[in-house]
Amino acid sequence: MVDVCTRFTILRVLQDKKSDTIIHTLIQVFGDFGYPNIVQSDNGKEFKNNFFTKLQDTMGIDHRFSTSYHPRGNGVAERYVRTAKEIIRKEIQ
Repeated sequence: MVDVCTRFTILRVLQDKKSDTIIHTLIQVFGDFGYPNIVQSDNGKEFKNNFFTKLQDTMGIDHRFSTSYHPRGNGVAERYVRTAKEIIRKEIQ
């Protein structure tokens, strides 16, 4: 996760990309740092489902999706993901 205003980045290790795993992790992060007003994500099925809709409705979060097939629409997060992957690769070599 990346705060687009401050560029503060939060990395968490996930066992999988299932919706319940992501929601559980988000709830932990929100518990540590507070609830955001807006969450922007890609159009992955892990974000477009009833569980995620219920989470955003319950917490009053405005969930926005980046444009399909245009990763630059979520450029800040995409760049940080790339950098994190590069660092992890170097560390495990």
